[in-house]
Amino acid sequence: MEHFSRLTTRDVELLFILSDSSRRGILTAARIRDLIHELNLHIKREAVVISRLQGDLDPEISEEVKRQNLTFAGVIPTDEEVYRYDLEGRPTFQLPTESKAVQAARRIFEEYIH
Repeated sequence: MEHFSRLTTRDVELLFILSDSSRRGILTAARIRDLIHELNLHIKREAVVISRLQGDLDPEISEEVKRQNLTFAGVIPTDEEVYRYDLEGRPTFQLPTESKAVQAARRIFEEYIH
């Protein structure tokens, strides 16, 4: 948000807004979207991604995403490898392709980049 609020980043093709799977997280994502619009930034598309999801997405959270008029891109599940890499100080971009988080992120990127 700092880049946007300082207006150092004004033109963005696709913005993913990350949230956790809480109602408060979804409300925060909606507020971020609203702030970006208030700043008159040139964001062509934005979508919310729910990360670190344990289990299935609660239907109430799906409904909150709809109530907030957010575009839902998908979820990235909790992945112990991400946690382990962080503990070891290893960059997450080196996660193996078999990682649950990498596979989920790749699916989202492939859908939204094309």
